[in-house]
Amino acid sequence: MRYLTFEKFEANASLDPAWKSYRARWGYHELAIEMLKELNLTKPSSVLEIGCFGAQIVPQSHTMELPGSPWQIGGYKPRTLHDARLFPWPFKDNRFEVVVALRVWHHLAPTQKQAFLEAKRIGKYVLIACPEQEVVGESILREEFAEWNGGPPLKQVDLGAWGMVYLFGRD
Repeated sequence: MRYLTFEKFEANASLDPAWKSYRARWGYHELAIEMLKELNLTKPSSVLEIGCFGAQIVPQSHTMELPGSPWQIGGYKPRTLHDARLFPWPFKDNRFEVVVALRVWHHLAPTQKQAFLEAKRIGKYVLIACPEQEVVGESILREEFAEWNGGPPLKQVDLGAWGMVYLFGRD
């Protein structure tokens, strides 16, 4: 299984001037990659990445993006166009080994809880990076995620201003 490298991440970021903070953002991407490696995944198609804008942490993963999003970078073509705030998502139960959404959840208000439950429906694991304090979107506290999950995540790492990285799953 291959994973995103910093060089590929940087090349993708250079395609859009909005990615000014890409070097700082690499921290949560790198952490997410390490968490995925621990899951011993074997097929990129078993990963759904939401809102990756072409910076897939698993090349060849299944991707889902907001239709008409202004963040479509460098000719990137998502596999599925669907607004994550609309339910149900267009996937069968347990379709994916893992659902990944890095700095997406704070943009899903007011349907954050429903989206989380939908991610759990379609994936065995859910990997989320989300701020607890945010000026764009609506923050989510770690206690809220734990309540929605019915308990604490398998892993959580505090990245300060960039928020929390969580791995939820059912073993």
